[in-house]
Amino acid sequence: MKKMIVVVVTLSLLLSVILVAVGGEAMDEEESDVEVSIIEPEDGEEFQVGDDVQIEFRVNNPEDREIKISLLIENDETIVNETWEGDDIKTDDSYQGNYTWEPEDEGDYDISVAVDGLYLTVRYDEDTVAISVEEEEEEVPGFTTTLLLLSAVISVAVYRKKREV
Repeated sequence: MKKMIVVVVTLSLLLSVILVAVGGEAMDEEESDVEVSIIEPEDGEEFQVGDDVQIEFRVNNPEDREIKISLLIENDETIVNETWEGDDIKTDDSYQGNYTWEPEDEGDYDISVAVDGLYLTVRYDEDTVAISVEEEEEEVPGFTTTLLLLSAVISVAVYRKKREV
């Protein structure tokens, strides 16, 4: 009798594990009309340190699924990890999000927006753009004016020198 109970419990656990594994695969492969697209910035766009980078994205959710939207900004490490879910994104079928980020360091960054199921059991869609941030170029005040004035003085000096000869 003990052996029979052990066998029944073991088979029940094995069957539960199989059902969970098969159910998980089915959810991961689920077809969906949920789409995300990053509107701004454009892929390859360049910014300077201290500029405001306006991130604008749109999520179409015509099936009105419960979703979670994640925004990641990464280079070698995660810089920003922002999420929206629940009542923040309840609309009929689309949500347009905005986020402003001010980069403090130069480098290449990936901006990703992902749409997951509310309980992170399935990823519906993801969009990524790459941007570069460069150090701000410092202008020397009056540099152009100084160059023009210097070239004018040199021109007058050369003209006078030629005139004397």
